[in-house]
Amino acid sequence: MLAIPTQGLAADSATARRDAEEYAIASCLVAQSEPFLENQGDAVGSVVIQRGNIELDGLAGINKSVEREMAKGEIPIIRSESGSDQTLPVLYCIEIIDKLQVRKAIEEAVAQHGATAD
Repeated sequence: MLAIPTQGLAADSATARRDAEEYAIASCLVAQSEPFLENQGDAVGSVVIQRGNIELDGLAGINKSVEREMAKGEIPIIRSESGSDQTLPVLYCIEIIDKLQVRKAIEEAVAQHGATAD
């Protein structure tokens, strides 16, 4: 009987999932109006692509799901007693990975990784 090293597969899957989540966050940051956030998103996205743990098709699906989610315009805002409300783009981009369609795209990209790793 052939033994399959499940620990290695789990680590690969965990690495792929982390990269997919990071790419989703990066896709969100790139779309922000603040140049610093945009630059950071671009840099993180580039690192994920260079790692090569997720197929480009999977990354494209993640990006599209993030764009659809962002089109809803549900960015959190903190209300201040002084009346100067502040948007929270970093919090929004961190939490975007938990949105249903984004999570689905992440899991599909990770599944593609598992299928191509065989």
